[in-house]
Amino acid sequence: MDSATRSAIDLANVRTSEVSAERSPSAVVSLLRRKLFEPIARELPRAVLLGHWTQRSWDVTGEAIRQDCCLPVARVTDLQDALTVLNALLPPADILLCSSYYDIEEIQDALLAYDGEINILVAPRDYINKHGTVMMTSWLKEKIAARHFVPKLETLSPSDGFLGQVRRASATSNSSSPSIPGA
Repeated sequence: MDSATRSAIDLANVRTSEVSAERSPSAVVSLLRRKLFEPIARELPRAVLLGHWTQRSWDVTGEAIRQDCCLPVARVTDLQDALTVLNALLPPADILLCSSYYDIEEIQDALLAYDGEINILVAPRDYINKHGTVMMTSWLKEKIAARHFVPKLETLSPSDGFLGQVRRASATSNSSSPSIPGA
């Protein structure tokens, strides 16, 4: 192998190590701690990240902090854990960011147990697999800025004549049809 090829491989290996270090849980937590003291942190929406793949969740968390997309205050892998965290957070979270692994209706039904206001954003199926973490975070930032959220279900009261039923908002949310920035 010639020295130019070997040099390119060595550079790629060094960059891979740097990226791995940037995406480690301790690096992301350190980044979050630094971000909390910046003035922009007060303006960013607080988010709970519900993701089933731990490393990708850390990657999206780190990118969300780096891109000033949102302020991820918790990361969970289970829908019931997400409800527990949402109910416990003070101040409350503004957004529940969900992996495409979770069904929208399942999320909406589970959130009937949550009394607070919450915006829901569900990633499109396989979007992160096709486009990567950086594009996924750009998509999140675009949807958050445009306020394209999945509607939360409303419980109907007995005075509405519907006992124990829920009102499903129209499924016209654009959250499942991503627009790719720069395209």
